Amino acid sequence: MKQVISAVIACTMIFAASSAWAQTVFGARDPGTGKPTFAAITTDTEWCGATNPGPIILDGAVFVVGATLTILPGCIVRGQPRSAAAVSGSVLGSPGSLTITQTGRLIADGSASNPIIFTTAATDNDGNNEVDLDVLGDNATWEAGDTFYDDDPAGSPLAPLSPAGADNVQLWGGVVILGNAPTNLSDEGAGAPYGQGIIEGFSVPGFPASNTFYGGPDFNDDSGVLNYVSIRHAGDAIGTANELNGLTLGGVGAGTQISNVEIFTNFDDGIEWFGGTVNSRNLMVAYQGDDGLDFDQGYTGSIQNAIVLMPFFTYPNGQSGDKGGEIDGSDGDCNVQVNAGGTEPGPGTCFPASNPLSINITILGGNSAVGTLPGGIATSLNNGSWDADSQHGGILGNSIILNTGTADAWDSGGTTVTNMYVSNTTNGAYVGPDTLAAVTAGNGYAIEKGGNPVLSSNFCTNGVAAGCQSPGSFLGLISDNTFFDPTGDASGKLVKDAGTPQLNLHPVGALGTLGATDFGQWAGIESTTYRGAADSNPSNPHFADGWTVLSTVGILAP
Repeated sequence: MKQVISAVIACTMIFAASSAWAQTVFGARDPGTGKPTFAAITTDTEWCGATNPGPIILDGAVFVVGATLTILPGCIVRGQPRSAAAVSGSVLGSPGSLTITQTGRLIADGSASNPIIFTTAATDNDGNNEVDLDVLGDNATWEAGDTFYDDDPAGSPLAPLSPAGADNVQLWGGVVILGNAPTNLSDEGAGAPYGQGIIEGFSVPGFPASNTFYGGPDFNDDSGVLNYVSIRHAGDAIGTANELNGLTLGGVGAGTQISNVEIFTNFDDGIEWFGGTVNSRNLMVAYQGDDGLDFDQGYTGSIQNAIVLMPFFTYPNGQSGDKGGEIDGSDGDCNVQVNAGGTEPGPGTCFPASNPLSINITILGGNSAVGTLPGGIATSLNNGSWDADSQHGGILGNSIILNTGTADAWDSGGTTVTNMYVSNTTNGAYVGPDTLAAVTAGNGYAIEKGGNPVLSSNFCTNGVAAGCQSPGSFLGLISDNTFFDPTGDASGKLVKDAGTPQLNLHPVGALGTLGATDFGQWAGIESTTYRGAADSNPSNPHFADGWTVLSTVGILAP
């Protein structure tokens, strides 16, 4: 196979006759097959300004190496769909993706009135509201003059499913940021230095190994700014069968600013942290295929104000969401370990364990309704839990977990749990090696430790006080309905169902907060007096209002 491996970007400016905008293409293609491969941006570059008008097309995998990429507010960035089967060692037909390498920086600083949107460049030239296929049955890549499938992401976003029920996920790759902050890895192969690894989903050899490394000694490493950014319909594999997350953060340091980030209908996890120390605020993940928030390999930063809405339906490919949050210190890759004689490689406990601070989180699973949606799409009602998997510590505080069906709200899976503290959280609490307090629950099992559901004296379930703050009735949210039609309207656009109440994340009444704990003494955490991502005053705004997909279409109440 012939392949273009370029150290500089192959850039083509194309003017589409059907649009007043000029599309700017970044990427490279294999000269033998004409399919996308990969390329690199090696000089400071600005997107959606005078030089590189938008929308921007990611034609294969694009790496930022030794340079700063600035994406201006309101920019739409479109990734090409995968156009050849993912084969280990091959980059042929790679979907569009953006990777900020350890030597690169990203400044993507949007606003609530002008967010930056990442979506697919897949086409719908025949106007049937389905993704076009090429002669080989692959998703057709965009060419000059084609009609975008997601033609108006800012005003009329795509639904999670097409009108025919096809998944609107895996329509491009995703966004990856690789930093130099610590992980608990040792040598992960392919020349990665000690304490570094090759980020999940990249095929090496195939891509340059140095473009895929993450991890290092710099706690305060600065990879740039990600603010008011929406990432939609992503999650395809780059070079292996391991799909990308909507946003992948590998060894990202505390000098990086991450806030107001939305992941919508991604195939794999919404956001996954592989080690690192970055603090993040105002995160929304909706209708992902796997976990909403996933912490691995010694992540020790914080997140505050996060909303995870789990799929209440099953994607036709079988994905229907797994955990609202999953903490895993080892992830099968832990090589820096703690022994009785000190810290050194060898058998023992991962060091550091994943130890995130997770404050003011709202997780909603599927509703209690049972049945199928239009077109025979099955509902999925057993998801939404917070899963403390292995080799971890941390805090889950001032949070709400509802509608988990028969899934446990808190599940440590019988694995080693160290120092986990769950406070003011709606759903179960295990008292043992963990310290858990003032927990409330709704519409789900309590918690599970090693297969044994237990309740603590500080656990409040389904609005009934059981040793929690008095008076302590948790009355739920104003409306926790998420049961809209995922196929949207006849044009495949997401719309609010007529007669269906809006999703309103504010707790009911003054008692809805049940006495939150002040975690403001922790670095990166602001003082709050409420649980979940919205306080109990429905007149107060919350971070997701006005710019996220569900807010744009009126499903999420302001």
